[in-house]
Amino acid sequence: MSIKKFIISALISSAIMFGAFFFWHSMVLTDFKSIKINKTFFLFIATIAYLAIAFALTKLYTLSVLKNEIPNKFLRGILCGAAFGLLLIILVTVLGISFTKDTSIVNLAIDFSWQTFEQIIGGIVIASCDLFIFEPFKAHELDDRSALIH
Repeated sequence: MSIKKFIISALISSAIMFGAFFFWHSMVLTDFKSIKINKTFFLFIATIAYLAIAFALTKLYTLSVLKNEIPNKFLRGILCGAAFGLLLIILVTVLGISFTKDTSIVNLAIDFSWQTFEQIIGGIVIASCDLFIFEPFKAHELDDRSALIH
């Protein structure tokens, strides 16, 4: 994946995962009401966090060992997203970062499922960008490829 594709993939993935996060926490759970700090500041920090998540997820997706082991781009995106989502929710749970004080096993199961799903969406977006963002061949690449045909 070229640097251009890498950056575009991470930015689009970040925006979509942030949108899913915002929808889930503001519309479905409505737990933004419990945030004690300034909401603008919170959303700014969340934006930075989702940019970091997306760039790290994109880096994980592009690792050559994963490319060799999982050549199917969508499957790689799904697996990278699931693994990264589980890692994030475990880290967040261990650090005690939560919107609520009382966390039940049901809440934890829902949080684990949602975070994993959210990052799977990010992985699928990264795979889609990798697959569908067109990059024209450079002249020397065409010469190298044509030599393989003849």
